[in-house]
Amino acid sequence: MVFNNQNKLLRILETEYHTRPQARLTDLYKLAFQASYGQGHYSLGRQAAITAIESELSMMGEHYYPLLQDISLDNVMYRVSISCLRLGLISWEDYLEQFLTTQNIQTDWGDWSELWPELQAKLIKTYPCLDVQAEIDLCRESMRQKQLLSHSESFRLTYRPHYRVMSITQGQYMKISNAGDQS
Repeated sequence: MVFNNQNKLLRILETEYHTRPQARLTDLYKLAFQASYGQGHYSLGRQAAITAIESELSMMGEHYYPLLQDISLDNVMYRVSISCLRLGLISWEDYLEQFLTTQNIQTDWGDWSELWPELQAKLIKTYPCLDVQAEIDLCRESMRQKQLLSHSESFRLTYRPHYRVMSITQGQYMKISNAGDQS
């Protein structure tokens, strides 16, 4: 699935690294996975998703930007800030429906285990500072255990991410993008 879009995926990762220079190799791994397979590590029922998002909203300080981050390959996938709920740009019902539907994308761990090492090698060649053995080992272990990594501590502390990965409708896209992203 992803192999046809390896160059596009690499551009998404390079853009992320330039936009968020505190991103570690594991953060780029997470983004590449999400662009390819969606949320991946979540498998929540409706009530658990509501509880998790409400809890995150209550602990969140400022709004998280960008409100919408296009990480699309062929699957029209976005990181959608939970600030969109606070700002009334998307209804709870729509946010939950899109998020829960996106959870159902099947991960092909065989393809992923072939793709990531190729992407990783290209990233490290371009950005030698990403060549950290402990992070390479974390990515390898993630593939072995078939579980997605969380953001690195440096990413969480610097950028305070509050988003869910999902597909959204064209109407939802227009409403959020017209809100004036302040990334």
